[in-house]
Amino acid sequence: MADVDLRNPELDNKIDEWLKWDKNESTRAEVEGLLAQEDYANLEEILLTRLTFGTAGLRGVMSAGYARMNDLVIIQTSQGLASYLSSACPDSAKRGVVIGFDGRHNSERFAHLATAAFVSLGIPEIGRASCRERV
Repeated sequence: MADVDLRNPELDNKIDEWLKWDKNESTRAEVEGLLAQEDYANLEEILLTRLTFGTAGLRGVMSAGYARMNDLVIIQTSQGLASYLSSACPDSAKRGVVIGFDGRHNSERFAHLATAAFVSLGIPEIGRASCRERV
């Protein structure tokens, strides 16, 4: 499914972009379902704004779209952070990063995706820290 034409060029572009870039079957299916249902208001809400990185990191509802927590947003955010780190700390490729995760849903998966993004931009993972709560 591509080359959407809803007569809203910005939304058309974001839908095409999402369907091209998102490799997660579940979140792809969410966007395809909203498109099939002609739920354009929801598509605008999740695709035309971005989840912001706050003082506590990324926080949000887990579902499809740039305004939600999902694989693609984690990858893109990690790529942006890695790019910034490379320019702000020229020795980051030598120093590396430690990626942490905890017991929250998808936390470990997101840590793996973040690691892949950093490594693909030349910044090695030098450690992984699990902060899982003991119950």
